[in-house]
Amino acid sequence: MVGIIAMIGSIVAISVTGGLNEQRLLSALDDLAVEIRSAQSEATLTGEERILRYDLDKQRLSLETLPEMNVDDLAGDDDTEDLDRRRRELRSKRGEETRFYDLPDNVRLSAIRIGKETHERGEVPVLFGPDGVSEAHRIRLSPTVEGSVDIALEVRGLTGEMT
Repeated sequence: MVGIIAMIGSIVAISVTGGLNEQRLLSALDDLAVEIRSAQSEATLTGEERILRYDLDKQRLSLETLPEMNVDDLAGDDDTEDLDRRRRELRSKRGEETRFYDLPDNVRLSAIRIGKETHERGEVPVLFGPDGVSEAHRIRLSPTVEGSVDIALEVRGLTGEMT
């Protein structure tokens, strides 16, 4: 009888722990969504581009203002190739960090996908324009505990909708 009670107790403990891990993962996902909305809002309200930089090595993200740039550097045609070049240039520049968010110890930022490229290490900057438009990207969070599942957040670039 004692063996059965102990076995039931361990099953309950495992299911409660699993539920807590899932809650922590969902909470971290909510925090990321707030930071993304913040980047969109700041860019729109100030009329200036912002960079949200995901750091997969340090497990943090930072919101940056862009450094002062020469207007001639940004001049060019509005064709797609020129806009892509401009985005790459802006993303490569380091801005002033206005705030940052460290992920909790029990959650890991495991991958960021922009277009067809998936990044699992290093820094991944995402540009938010003054019109609120950003680069579409997908964020994958993983628990640091075995047995729990990954969760993803998809950010649509044009609308900023998150699913």
